[in-house]
Amino acid sequence: MRQALLNVFRLPVKWLVKTNSIPSDVESELGIDKSRPIIYLLPSDSVTDQLALQMSAQKMGLPDPVEPVTLANKSYPGSLFLRRTEALLRKRNQNTDIEPVSTDLFHLHRDHSDLDVQVVPVFITWGRAPGKGKPGLADLLTLSAAPSWLRKFFIVLFLGRDTFISYSQAVSSRAMADQHSTDEKLAHKLSRVASTHFHRKRQAMTGPTLLERQELNNAVLGSEMVRNAIGEEMRAKQLSADEARQVAAGYLTEIAADYREGLIRFGDRLLTRIWNKIYNG
Repeated sequence: MRQALLNVFRLPVKWLVKTNSIPSDVESELGIDKSRPIIYLLPSDSVTDQLALQMSAQKMGLPDPVEPVTLANKSYPGSLFLRRTEALLRKRNQNTDIEPVSTDLFHLHRDHSDLDVQVVPVFITWGRAPGKGKPGLADLLTLSAAPSWLRKFFIVLFLGRDTFISYSQAVSSRAMADQHSTDEKLAHKLSRVASTHFHRKRQAMTGPTLLERQELNNAVLGSEMVRNAIGEEMRAKQLSADEARQVAAGYLTEIAADYREGLIRFGDRLLTRIWNKIYNG
């Protein structure tokens, strides 16, 4: 099924997408050896992401991420995915086959001491980071880390010419396999480390995400300075501890409102046009 989707979308993606590879020389800057086996690791199982990576890899002379990799007479996928893309209408299991495939790969290392695969994390950014381009619909499209196929359609359509393929330093499968741990634990560790890595890459490329309101409120309300201020409020206004804390929480709700920068930019443009339309006749 996936191979059929790759074949169907390959030509449209080639027309609509222009890739910019970071860095431009992965051999000298990241130490990636093009002659050794490579398995790419991507944040989500997006077909268009894999096709964009394929375009970049072909330009740079890297192995094809769509083609399987043969290791010790066994076939492995050329790309692994950390999570599945969001479903359009319903929630679904986000797990992919990364852990079972990785477990089998690490098990293969037990029988072949010379086996070493370069696991290369790749982070793909569609469109420019907030603040670098004109605010509007593009900000809304790129809010999700693993957008649904419908949102991805519009991302490719409107932002495809500004796509960045960011390669990271390869992880040696041999170095991981030589650690004193079970294959299952090593596979889980690979997934966990990759998740943290991609979260940091997303912050570096698109800017930091906002803290959840409750997490931020709890952190501030628990600080020594705020606790002292709550105590002074209790004494000055004869309030109970709960009442004073509720007052402080109300102030925080106003100060640390839960908002999305993309939504605010889009709303600002929309309301500005409406305002000008009304008052300019």
